[in-house]
Amino acid sequence: MSRPPSPHCPLDARRRDRAGHRINLIKPGANYGRPIREGSCGVAGMTDPKATWGVAEASPSGIAIVRNVVYMASLRGQRLWRIPIDGDSENVGTPTAYYVWAYGRLRTVTKVPGADQLWLSTTNSDNNGGEPDGSDRILRVDIGQGRKGVRPGTGPRPPSRTRSRSPCASA
Repeated sequence: MSRPPSPHCPLDARRRDRAGHRINLIKPGANYGRPIREGSCGVAGMTDPKATWGVAEASPSGIAIVRNVVYMASLRGQRLWRIPIDGDSENVGTPTAYYVWAYGRLRTVTKVPGADQLWLSTTNSDNNGGEPDGSDRILRVDIGQGRKGVRPGTGPRPPSRTRSRSPCASA
């Protein structure tokens, strides 16, 4: 879970096997439908997710929120999603995918302290990735100095590659 601009409502990215994957804005007492339904359904008394994806597009594995933008790493979808949040209304804008299939399965995304960058890790050398041991890496992604996260029209710039056995290694 991660905290969006509203300090009272954490975000939760969920993987589901059948209907797809989603991001929920968690609120006390809300019913998100599990296990009765997955994804959006518009049923009275149930809270629809803020964003949904097909199974092949996402498989959320980690989220970071930077200046009203959710960045979500995806395992099966093998991409980084950028989802803008309207902090006043708690609505989300159109999700945009970056680095589709470029780096394999993306596991974790974390804001680099003191920089307009993200650390993005891969998980390609496990049972599902099929790569040899030691092939996973940590990527440093420049997200720019735009007003709402990324410079308008450019998206995150290509990451610098860092092979590392430790998440504390310098990029």
